[in-house]
Amino acid sequence: MASKFKSFYKNYIISKRLAHTVCELYPRYIPMTIIRHIAGRLSAFTGIYVSTMILSELAVHSPIRPLIIRSIILLFAACILRLINTFIEKKAEVIREFSYEMMDCKNAEKMMDLDYQDIEGDYLRRLRERIDTDNLWGSGIYGAFINTDYMIYQCINIIVSAAMAASVISTLFHAESLISAVFFISLTLIIIFNTAMQFYYNKKCFALQDKISSERDNIEDTDLLNEFMDYRCFSDTDIKEAKLYNAEELIYKYLDYGKQFYTDTANSLAKEEGKYYMTGDVFRIISKCLCYLFITIMAAISKNAVAIGMVIRYVICIDEMTDSFLALLRDIQSFLKTAKRHDSTFEYLDMKNSMYHGKLPVEKRSDNEYEIEFRNVSFKYPGNNEYSIRNLSLKLRIGEKMAIVGKNGSGKTTMIKLLCRLYDPQEGEILLNGIDIRKFDYKEYMQLFSIVFQDFALLDFSIAENVAVSDNYDKENIEECLKLAGFSGHEIDAFCGKKYDENGILLSGGEKQKIAIARALYKNSAFILLDEPTASLDPVAEYEVYSAFNEITKNKTAVYISHRLSSCRFCNDIIVFDNGRIVQRGNHDSLIKDKDSLYYKLWTAQAKYYSNS
Repeated sequence: MASKFKSFYKNYIISKRLAHTVCELYPRYIPMTIIRHIAGRLSAFTGIYVSTMILSELAVHSPIRPLIIRSIILLFAACILRLINTFIEKKAEVIREFSYEMMDCKNAEKMMDLDYQDIEGDYLRRLRERIDTDNLWGSGIYGAFINTDYMIYQCINIIVSAAMAASVISTLFHAESLISAVFFISLTLIIIFNTAMQFYYNKKCFALQDKISSERDNIEDTDLLNEFMDYRCFSDTDIKEAKLYNAEELIYKYLDYGKQFYTDTANSLAKEEGKYYMTGDVFRIISKCLCYLFITIMAAISKNAVAIGMVIRYVICIDEMTDSFLALLRDIQSFLKTAKRHDSTFEYLDMKNSMYHGKLPVEKRSDNEYEIEFRNVSFKYPGNNEYSIRNLSLKLRIGEKMAIVGKNGSGKTTMIKLLCRLYDPQEGEILLNGIDIRKFDYKEYMQLFSIVFQDFALLDFSIAENVAVSDNYDKENIEECLKLAGFSGHEIDAFCGKKYDENGILLSGGEKQKIAIARALYKNSAFILLDEPTASLDPVAEYEVYSAFNEITKNKTAVYISHRLSSCRFCNDIIVFDNGRIVQRGNHDSLIKDKDSLYYKLWTAQAKYYSNS
């Protein structure tokens, strides 16, 4: 009993939160939907009322003129109500169509708020996969909006139809209370039994969907299967390679397997869904037959106590009322199912940042005297047993030029990620002017750094907005930074790419790289970090870029990361990384003297590429 109550309470909480989410995304949706359905149902029932009124009045030979005037007034009111309903309905349709985008914005805001190490973690990756699956089954937030609409419709239909039938029901009760009591007791029992059956089959359907989702997730090579089954994932290159190497047979194997899995899935689910809806229809038919039988008996024994028009009105209203009540039960279950499917989304929105966020302001020094110290820092990525950084200790002082070199995977980029607090070390600490960087306000701390990663990205906005990372910028300063970075030939208001502007420009890799460097200059930070942003260039071109950048950053601390040694010869301080450790440190001339060292081996192995540098 306790577990059932706990389950009921959880369902209540999550349903309440989903309703709150609908209100949060579009606060006027529910009031607007209520007004719409009140107008719609009053319009429909006004037509019924007029028709039955005419029949009743004609049966007793009432005057025609007043009847016509009354009918015209009521029908005109019905038309006005219908127009209101139609206007709001179209507006509601547009809102629902954009509900996905509104929810995506909410999710995107959460993503921007999360720590980078959480974004890259396996937990969030699996959670996002679960969200995608749950949205597929439950129609996502659109399902919540449409379920809300349905439930409001059924509630209003019940209220209006009950009000319309109230006078007739009152008359019938006075005519024969025993038969009326038997009828309403029977109808109540039918509704209760139908509700129980609906909940039973709905629970089976939901359990089957969970089982299917679990089986789907456990399929070997699930991601590969989904990739092949989604034709939108195929690029021109994929098709070209498949054609050239006759990969169709391999792809068809996954497609056939996928088709069989989803066919079996559809058959299993369709069987349970069929039982669910068929049960509801059976009880709906029984309740309708009971209503018609009751009204026939009562009309016969009431000896004209009820006019013929009122009988018709009663039949229609009681039919609408019972239909809506049964439909409301189904819609409530659908909303509950949708709410359960949003449990994963709410879990994502409730995620807490795993990293400590300090509040200490960063000291604004007029002399720009900042010192960064790594003190016995060790770090391994989540889910990885091997350390990427081992017992690292070093200092970065303002105005220095430092080069960090080493083979791929030696820990160079990891050091930069730790410095920028994309991750926190498991051991040791990183200090800014003697204070643990975790204690500082993160946004203020990050103002100290301008970074250009190897996998830098430009936004699909204008060149100026990419450099300033804002739509409020100093045009002259941007032009100066672009000039220093060697970028020319394009207006700064031109868009990067044609995604948002068909007149946008398609930039080369080198041009994009120069814009990224200009962005780092525009930020005017105390520390500038370049993490192999020129890896796609040949060694000589990379050396030229780094040399030019060295001149640009005369009075700033610059850290150059590369697995190529020629790019960093102008630095007096060169640090050599290997397996997450510092194995050498010094300038080029001192490091090259040790012919047994890693630096010497890397230099001689690469010398043929940059002998002219």
